[in-house]
Amino acid sequence: MRHLHVDLDRQFEQLELQLMRATLGIAALGSTAAYWVSIAQYSWLYHVTLPFLLMAWLILSVVVWQVPRTYPIIKNIYLGTTILYLLLCLNGFFEQSTAQPLFLAFSLWFPVQYMVIYVLYPSQTAHRLALGLLVLSLFSLVVHLGTLSRIDPSQMAWLIHFYVASVVTIMMSRYVILIKDKYVLAYREANSDALTGLYNRRYLEDQLNEVVSFAVRYDKTVSLLLLDLDHFKQINDLFGHATGDIILKGFAEVLHLHLPKNAIAGRWGGEEFLVILPEMDLHRAWQVAEFIHVVMRSIKFKKVGSVTISVGVSELAPLDSIQSLIQRADQALYQAKAAGRNKTMPQLQDIQRGSSYPHNRPAKTLN
Repeated sequence: MRHLHVDLDRQFEQLELQLMRATLGIAALGSTAAYWVSIAQYSWLYHVTLPFLLMAWLILSVVVWQVPRTYPIIKNIYLGTTILYLLLCLNGFFEQSTAQPLFLAFSLWFPVQYMVIYVLYPSQTAHRLALGLLVLSLFSLVVHLGTLSRIDPSQMAWLIHFYVASVVTIMMSRYVILIKDKYVLAYREANSDALTGLYNRRYLEDQLNEVVSFAVRYDKTVSLLLLDLDHFKQINDLFGHATGDIILKGFAEVLHLHLPKNAIAGRWGGEEFLVILPEMDLHRAWQVAEFIHVVMRSIKFKKVGSVTISVGVSELAPLDSIQSLIQRADQALYQAKAAGRNKTMPQLQDIQRGSSYPHNRPAKTLN
């Protein structure tokens, strides 16, 4: 089942994956150009490390394109090889009596590497990695303090700018990441239910509009489940609102664990929950609802015992609107309650109840 936190994480993972692919491609092109420029002047840094990096980045690029799930490993390998090369470039700058342009050019990629770190890693991990790289570059400076006298003023000015730029880049990247983290937190708070962790009504309405528009455009179907916890007001009155909250969270966990992966579920209001089932017809939606009944009957809540649900099911019809689709599910839910509760009532009465909803996960006991 789709979950707000999971959705956001996947979106950022996709963006990071695209960045990693682009970065590896650019890095391979850059190392090729650098090696071509340096052919005329022999240096182990050029003639050993650049071909190695070119082959490594090409292989990593192919792997991350063909097998995206390897991305977490690929990014670590990329980071390690890049940092090692940049530190070698910086060390080469200090060891040369006259700094060569290629050393300067590649050393200027340090600030870019800081930004890449903050994009590819969680904020706390990124901060530690960036500071670690800065410390290593400063350590190289300390080790070569005795050679600074051989560096002319223009090169010394470049060196000062290099370290200042590194510090400023880390500070700015950290600031940008904090803004991103605050945005993610605000987005989650605005679109999720604080108690259950599922989507809230606002987000469900937006998603329903997108799903229905897609279904109409491509001649697909959509079904809705409107679920209501039976006798919930009595539970609150008899056992207190704290117990009621436990049941709401427990039912939300049932939905999260046992709905199909493409389902979009959230709290519609009070003890009512709405489930959007893209590309699923009325019969299949009814099976999903019946399976949720089975799971709920198998769970025993403390103090209360079993808690049943009533469900109304509707399917998108020609010339249907979102309002009429929801209204039919609501009417079916009302019929389920009028028929004695603990039932699934479809908008039509032609559902064969002989089939069962296939599942692989056992029911779970919630405390």
